[in-house]
Amino acid sequence: MGYRQYPLVLMMLALPLQAKDCRDISLFNSINTEQLWQDFSKLADEGMEGRLTGSQGAKKAQEYIQHRFHEIGLETFPQYLTYQQPFHYPNDASTNEGTNLIGWLQGVRFPEYYIVITAHFDHLGKKGGKIFYGADDNASGVAALLALAGTLSHQSSPYSVIFVATDAEESGLYGAKAFVRNSPVALNNIVLNINLDMLAEGGRRMRLYVTSSIGNDKLDNGIQQVIAKAGLCLVKGHRSSLGSRSELQKVNWRKASDHAAFAKQAIPYLFIGGDTHVRYHTPEDRVEQIDRVFYTAATETAWLVLQQFNHE
Repeated sequence: MGYRQYPLVLMMLALPLQAKDCRDISLFNSINTEQLWQDFSKLADEGMEGRLTGSQGAKKAQEYIQHRFHEIGLETFPQYLTYQQPFHYPNDASTNEGTNLIGWLQGVRFPEYYIVITAHFDHLGKKGGKIFYGADDNASGVAALLALAGTLSHQSSPYSVIFVATDAEESGLYGAKAFVRNSPVALNNIVLNINLDMLAEGGRRMRLYVTSSIGNDKLDNGIQQVIAKAGLCLVKGHRSSLGSRSELQKVNWRKASDHAAFAKQAIPYLFIGGDTHVRYHTPEDRVEQIDRVFYTAATETAWLVLQQFNHE
C-alpha cells in the first residue's frame, strides 16, 4: 500500500495552493444595507450635479449629509454650533470657499481621545454638458461613513468618534487640511484617522485595499486580524490592476486622499478603498455600474476596521 500512496502524496504536494476566490463574498448584516444604498444613490444622483465644491449640487449634498447626521444623532462641536466648518483655499489667483461637515459621538471609556473617520463628498461637477456623478468617487465613502455612524450610534463606543465629510478633496485635499489646521479637538488626542475613499468598485480582481501608516505594528497586526474576518478579499497596500500604462499605476497612495493631511501631522491612519477602474473621473462613474454585494461587503469591512481599533 505504501508504494501506491507515495506518488499520490507527491502529486498533491506538486499542486499549487488554491487562492481564495475573490468573487466569493460573504455578508454579515452588520449594517443597515437599505439605508446604505439609499444614501449612496441619493449622493450620486443627477440632482447633485456632480457635487463640485461651491456649486448648487454641492450645497444639496451638504444639506442631505447634515440631515442624515441629525437623524443619526451626531453631536456638534460648540465652536461651530452647526455641523459646518467653512474654510478658504487658494484657486489660481482667487480664493474659494469650501465646507466640511463634522459630527461626533462621545466615547464612554476614553472620551477625551478620538478616532476621526473621513470621506470626501465633493467631485468634479459638470464638464461639456455631462455630469460626473462620482458614485464610487466618493459618494461610496460618504454613504459608508453614514452607515458606520448609524451603527455606532446604537452602541457604546470606548473612544469618541468624529465623522468628517470633507470638501475640496479633488482640488488638493483642502478640506482635510482645514480640519487638521482648525481641529475642534487637540491633534495629540486623535489616535487614528480612518479614511474612506472609493469603496464601491472591486475592479477585475474584486479586492478591497487598506493602506496604513509606515512602521506601525499595532495597525499592521490589527489589519491582519480584520483580513482574517472580512467577508471579501481585503489586501494590505493599495495597487492598480489597470496595467503599467495607466496613470493610476503611478499614484502615491499614501498621499492620494485625505489621510495624507493626518499623516503630515504624525497621526496614524488607515486608508480603505477599492480597486482602480476605467470609469474613474468619467461620467460613467454611476450607481448603475456598482456591484451592490461588493460595496455592501466593503462597508461591512470598514465597520470591522472601526471595531478592531475602537476597543478598550
